[in-house]
Amino acid sequence: MQGFLRSLFFGVKKIPKRFAPLIERGVLKEALQSNKDRYFLKEGFDIGKIERVKNKAFFISLAKNYPKDPLIKNLPYSFKTDALILCKIESSKKRPIAFFKAAFFDAQDMMIAYLAKEKNQIVAIPFKEPFKKPVSLKHSQKSLLELPRHCVVKIDLKKREISEILGALEDPLIDENLSLSLFDRIKDFSKDCLNLAQYYAQLKASDFKDRINYSHIPFITIDPKDAKDFDDAIFYDQEKRVLFVAVADVSEFVPKHSSLDKEARLRGFSVYFPNSVYPMLPLSLSQGACSLKAFEKRLALVYEIPL
Repeated sequence: MQGFLRSLFFGVKKIPKRFAPLIERGVLKEALQSNKDRYFLKEGFDIGKIERVKNKAFFISLAKNYPKDPLIKNLPYSFKTDALILCKIESSKKRPIAFFKAAFFDAQDMMIAYLAKEKNQIVAIPFKEPFKKPVSLKHSQKSLLELPRHCVVKIDLKKREISEILGALEDPLIDENLSLSLFDRIKDFSKDCLNLAQYYAQLKASDFKDRINYSHIPFITIDPKDAKDFDDAIFYDQEKRVLFVAVADVSEFVPKHSSLDKEARLRGFSVYFPNSVYPMLPLSLSQGACSLKAFEKRLALVYEIPL
């Protein structure tokens, strides 16, 4: 869902069939325009998530940058922070105002489940709450029998229909896709985010002024040998009895309120699998400019701890 909605910022040639109802029901109808056989979001409209601070709700765009996160008006209080919403953005002196228009997704409307046979009927068993009552689907039993055994699916709870097939439990590769789907993890970065990351990744340590040079200290990283994103390094000075701890200084490469900042906040952390990683920041930073690689100068926050 998020990948499709993010693509609307840059234009899509065709609306996938499973997302057509978003237009047919009018949720996107007033917010989309067609230009040269591509569908774009109209100027002034934005799609994003909700961030609550005390009693206020702020809008976190999926792709756009604002000097300050817009304050959301007329938002139903019951909406959770994992809801994707459409807003009309208007400028204001203090901070932009986001007028709530519609919600695309609520975690309670969708469910990840696997198909199993109970009482001679194929039903959907919720992954997060397997002891809950199974969901009976509108699909015919004949059509469900054609799917793989223990098929893993996304269920539209309002329609009681399968919206996406993720794989089968017997497939050893299903774990990765399943984990990402269970927590609605974003896979791809926006083009603007990738371009900004590439720009900052080209900067050298010498381009940043007022930094103390610790490169003469023989730090060692404390990550596995096959790691690519080295976050920390340590060195213990036996004579002075001081432990030096260096942590990669990502803040210099992620401007506040930029697309990189917003992407990082939406992701929160990197997700690691045995053979892959879905990073919090683009690889040009996470495995490049912000990785404490051996024999390469990198920016870091260094703590000297007397022992």
